[in-house]
Amino acid sequence: MVDDDARCEHAFVTSQGSAYSQFRRALDRRNLLLAWSLAAEIPKVALADALSLLLLALDQQPWRFQTAAPRWHGRLCAEARLTVEEAQLALAALHALSGPGAGAGGQALAAICGTHGLDDSAVCSTPGSIVTGDLDRCRPRARQAIHGS
Repeated sequence: MVDDDARCEHAFVTSQGSAYSQFRRALDRRNLLLAWSLAAEIPKVALADALSLLLLALDQQPWRFQTAAPRWHGRLCAEARLTVEEAQLALAALHALSGPGAGAGGQALAAICGTHGLDDSAVCSTPGSIVTGDLDRCRPRARQAIHGS
């Protein structure tokens, strides 16, 4: 029998930090498999972080992007309360990210996310992503397509 006063009052965290901080580090290091695994352990991944993970998948495992993009789109529509037109544009933008229209798709997605309050830095905090608020961390092809430089 355990005395109520003897119970520990706080949860322990590993030396690597919480699952969410480990997930963020995996994203920052562009470790898709670790980030994907850690995301499965987190009760709810923020929409912007889920987009970062999705874009990392686009760069490293396009097949995973193709299956995860519709789920992310559904979350975006529900959580941001998109209009029909915005939902259609967001889906088309996601589709464009994997082709020659990546820059236009990135711009459209960034505009929708910005309009609905997704943190600009989180929209593409993952180095190498297509949509970015931080151009130094953006893929060269996307940097050129989005900003013409």
